[in-house]
Amino acid sequence: MNDLLTALGNFDTQLYLAIAAQRNFVTSVIAVALTYLNWNGFFWWVLAFLLLRSRGLNRRGIAATGTVVLGALDAW
Repeated sequence: MNDLLTALGNFDTQLYLAIAAQRNFVTSVIAVALTYLNWNGFFWWVLAFLLLRSRGLNRRGIAATGTVVLGALDAW
C-alpha cells in the first residue's frame, strides 16, 4: 500500500511540475487551484472519519458521515 501511495504522490508531483513548467499563467493558476482543492478535500475526508468515530457506527454516525461525504462528492 505504501508503494502505491508513493507512486501516486510522485505522479502528482511530476504532473504539477510539468504543468507549472509550461510558463503559462492560466495553467499555473489552475494547477495551484487543483492542488488546494485536493488538500482541502483531504481534510473533509478526515472530518468524515472523525465524525463516524465519535458518533459511533449507528444511525446518527452514518447520517453525519454521509452528509460530509455527499457534500464532498457533490462539490466535485
